[in-house]
Amino acid sequence: RNALAGSGDLAYDWDLTTDMISWSGRVTDVFGLSSATQINTGPQFHRLIHPEDLLVRRRAFSEHVASGVPFDCEYRIRGDGGEMVWVHERGAAALSTVGEPERLAGTLRMITERKANEARLEYQANYDELTGHFNEARLREALEQAMAYARRYTVRGANLQIAIDT
Repeated sequence: RNALAGSGDLAYDWDLTTDMISWSGRVTDVFGLSSATQINTGPQFHRLIHPEDLLVRRRAFSEHVASGVPFDCEYRIRGDGGEMVWVHERGAAALSTVGEPERLAGTLRMITERKANEARLEYQANYDELTGHFNEARLREALEQAMAYARRYTVRGANLQIAIDT
C-alpha cells in the first residue's frame, strides 16, 4: 500500500465473472471525477475511456489473453469536465481451467504530463516556433512525399519558396 501511495499508481482487481472492480485508492480523485461517480463495474469504467481508445484497450486485453504476454496499454480517460487524463495500464488475467479470463489485476499510472512533453517535443522537432509552419527538415520530407505521389499518379504540382532576409 505504501509503495502504491508513493508511486501515485492505482491498483485494481477486476472480478470478470461478477464484473466488479475494486481499487487501491480514490480513483475519482485521480481521474478528476466527482466523488458521486461510481466506477465499480466494467461498463462504468469503459464509459470513461475515450471512444477512440476503447477499441485499443479491448484489443490489447484480447491479445494478452491469447498470448499470455502481460497486458500493457496507454489510453485517455475523460474527466467530469471533459478534460482528458492519460493513463498507462498494466495487468494480467487469471484464466479458468477452460482458458477464459476470470480476473484481471493490474495498475494504472497517470502519464498525462509525459504525453504533454512528448507532444511538445514532437512539435519542436517538426515546426518552426515563430511561424508555426513546418521547419526546413519537415518541409523537405513533405515535399519529397508530394513529389513521389505526383510521379506515381502522374499529377502535376508546383512549389514556391520565398526567402526573406532582413
